[in-house]
Amino acid sequence: GVSDLPVSRLEDREILVDGYRGRLYVNPSPELRAEFMRLVREERELEEGLRTLALDPAVTRDGHPVPVMANSGLLADIRPSLKSGAEGVGLYRTEVPFIIRDRFPGEEEQVEIYRQILASFDPMPVTLRTLDVGGDKPLDYVDLPVEANPFLGTRGVRLGLSERRLLTTQLRAGLRVAADHPLELMVPMVGTLAKIAAVRALVTETIATLRAEG
Repeated sequence: GVSDLPVSRLEDREILVDGYRGRLYVNPSPELRAEFMRLVREERELEEGLRTLALDPAVTRDGHPVPVMANSGLLADIRPSLKSGAEGVGLYRTEVPFIIRDRFPGEEEQVEIYRQILASFDPMPVTLRTLDVGGDKPLDYVDLPVEANPFLGTRGVRLGLSERRLLTTQLRAGLRVAADHPLELMVPMVGTLAKIAAVRALVTETIATLRAEG
């Protein structure tokens, strides 16, 4: 995130990186170095305290449990989430594996991705959000219409229902994994009851097809 970095002049230099402010210090003074080492120690102590606290159950003072879940989009999020005491995944953003590819991931690829995250959290729940692209998250390999306001146009569930093959493939993959692990589905960008009814009908149809296939 540091622009105009003079890389050619950094060889054999001590560098201090302040990731919070996006600053980089070359050959920092002893005083600055000492101050940052103090901050490193302070933050490490804080993290240790929070890590211990994270494993305690989240309960309000009057005894109501509050589930604390992870917000995830990459398989690399699994281990840190579990170490932090997450009680499941409240939002798994399925668009991330789509965005980092140059093509639509097939059913078997999606099964493998979803199985890894669901198996890692089992028996805790994972909420899989169906593909949410469009607006600020375009897919280069999907032709989206040019719209005056793409954020309110063909995106989320509206894209899924217009490109039904994409949504059906994703539902098949998720439902296959759900045969062995707890799964909940979230549908993004719903604007009308008809959209929910259409997705539910597609889910029912997909379950019947999968059962027929064994």
